[in-house]
Amino acid sequence: MGKRLVKAPKLHLVDTGLACHLIGADTRRLSEDRSLLGRLLESFVVGELRKQVSWTDPRTALYHLRTAAGSEADVVLEKPDGAVAAIEVKASATVAAADFAALAALRDQLGRKFHGGVVLYLGEKIVPSGDKLWLMPVSALWAQ
Repeated sequence: MGKRLVKAPKLHLVDTGLACHLIGADTRRLSEDRSLLGRLLESFVVGELRKQVSWTDPRTALYHLRTAAGSEADVVLEKPDGAVAAIEVKASATVAAADFAALAALRDQLGRKFHGGVVLYLGEKIVPSGDKLWLMPVSALWAQ
């Protein structure tokens, strides 16, 4: 993807129920600790995407991406032909323009190889949010 982009490893415990049990997180704690909820939601999304790409042909690779400048995308999907899509996960029903910054930067750097960027959020609407960028509910992962 380029010299200034780093495909960074990131560990996720994809069984978020087990993760909650191990750290003693119940509904009350998750409602009070939005940061923890965000990390668990990201792990949940990564687990669901891993399942879905396991049957894709050609095989799609999943990465976590961090730029040299520190910007990051939670999930980058890359096909063998170099086509890239990126996902940012937000544990909120609202998002800000800044939530698209890493996706827009990746789009601008990759040019035609960038096929789309999505911010997944806890809202309900799909909203176009710029050139090749969309806001989509997490539930869209299971929509047809």
